[in-house]
Parts: sequence; C-alpha cells; structure tokens
Amino acid sequence: MKLSEVTSALEDPTVWDNPKRAQELGKEKRALEGVVLVLDRLSGERDSKQKGGAIAFLTQGRVDRRMLYAQGLAMALVPFLNEEMYFDGGVSG
Repeated sequence: MKLSEVTSALEDPTVWDNPKRAQELGKEKRALEGVVLVLDRLSGERDSKQKGGAIAFLTQGRVDRRMLYAQGLAMALVPFLNEEMYFDGGVSG
C-alpha cells in the first residue's frame, strides 16, 4: 500500500472495529513514513515523493514514476496483444 492509502484507511472510523487491522496499518504507516523521511534526507528535498519519488532520485531524473509505470503497463499488455503466442487458442476463444 501507498502511504496515502494507509493514511486514508486509518482516517476511516470503522478501521477501529478491527483493532488488529488498525494496529497493522499503524505499523505500516510508520514504516512508510520512515522511507519517505530517508528519501527526503538523501535527496535534500522536502516531499520528494511528490517530485518523482525514489526512482527519479536514484536515476538522477532520467526516469520518473510515470515513465516507470508506463513501461510496466506496456509489458503487461504484451501477452494480450499477442494472444496466439501466450494462450492456448487465444484468450477469447
């Protein structure tokens, strides 16, 4: 989960109906916040996750989050664009 998703889940009052789950989310939030703080410290920027995140920092701006996700999505589409090579008789038939 992303930090924003964990934070949203913890803001939902019903999360406390399941104390174990609430505790797990709290631990996950602390861990994610730690990652963000380390990245900010290493990059010398505040809110670096909003400016390209770890991938932009680690590649010195050569790759950003959008580029990374676009490549992943394109690769995930390969089997569906070439059904005859990946699926017995194709997905649709």
